[in-house]
Amino acid sequence: MNHKKITHTERVLLSQWKKEGLSNNDCAKRLGRHISTIGRELTRNKTRVAIGKDWEMIYEPIHAQHMAMDRKQNAYLAKEPLKSKKIYSYVIEHLRNSWSPEQIAGRLTKVDHPSDPTWHICMETIYAFIYKKKTDQTKHLKREAIW
Repeated sequence: MNHKKITHTERVLLSQWKKEGLSNNDCAKRLGRHISTIGRELTRNKTRVAIGKDWEMIYEPIHAQHMAMDRKQNAYLAKEPLKSKKIYSYVIEHLRNSWSPEQIAGRLTKVDHPSDPTWHICMETIYAFIYKKKTDQTKHLKREAIW
């Protein structure tokens, strides 16, 4: 099976089937997913609700979808492609000199540091850096260096 994220519709169906008492295995077969995917989804996305004076953990599809979207957004924002100061400085300098991300990545990999993998980055990483939230130092790069 190819990896793909569980959709909101699948979460609604999963919730209904679990309320009907279906096993994780039956739900997995119906959705065409691996049983561990279903177990992980149910475990990660439960929410605590008050029932009378007690608390209970339940799987609620709207909450599950919200949690999945939050994790996706946090993972995207956590990416810092140019964490290393040496790579950051190198990329900024070359972008300011009107080099393309393809040229920078190729130069790092093939000419300047071919045997040091800590210097190797791909052009997509540089593009992600350029188009990410702009700071005072990077807001002009897209306009001046790339286009």
